[in-house]
Amino acid sequence: MLNLHIVTDSSAHFSNSPLPHNVTIVPNKLVIGGKTYREGVDITNEEAFRFINQANQGVEVIPPSVAEYTAVYERLTRHCDGIISLHPSREILDSWQNAQLAAQPFNGRCRIAVIDTQTLSGAQGMIVRLAAREAYYSWGGRSQLLCVFCRDPRPSYGSSHPPPLAIDHRCHVEHQAGVDD
Repeated sequence: MLNLHIVTDSSAHFSNSPLPHNVTIVPNKLVIGGKTYREGVDITNEEAFRFINQANQGVEVIPPSVAEYTAVYERLTRHCDGIISLHPSREILDSWQNAQLAAQPFNGRCRIAVIDTQTLSGAQGMIVRLAAREAYYSWGGRSQLLCVFCRDPRPSYGSSHPPPLAIDHRCHVEHQAGVDD
């Protein structure tokens, strides 16, 4: 059985229901009123909004660094076969670029697909939840998510563009031996 893990940053927002065990969230840093907080660790979203309103100032969002993604990938590659790393639009934050750079040293060791979801916040959270569910529960046949993951045989997507999110229904990889559609 293929063991996939999902990585995202804290730009992905979720409802209060617990996340699946195969999801890791790397926190953004929020600079509010001169103080730096790790989103979801040192400060909740509700607290951040309250501080922003009280200070009547904007917030600076600093995405996870290459080193932070590298540390997460290093820890996860010890016990998983592949990582699908889902990030907010690269037009908004540098999270995707940092994750791309962090994934490069793992070429040949563990497959890491770094994907620009072209979304943010709740929409990114929905994509993360769907990917986690698909990665965990799809072992009864060929997974559409895994077909996306298998489209490119390279260990990592090294181009400047994320892999296409279109589903390749012609995927010939059997994700569980002897199981067909």
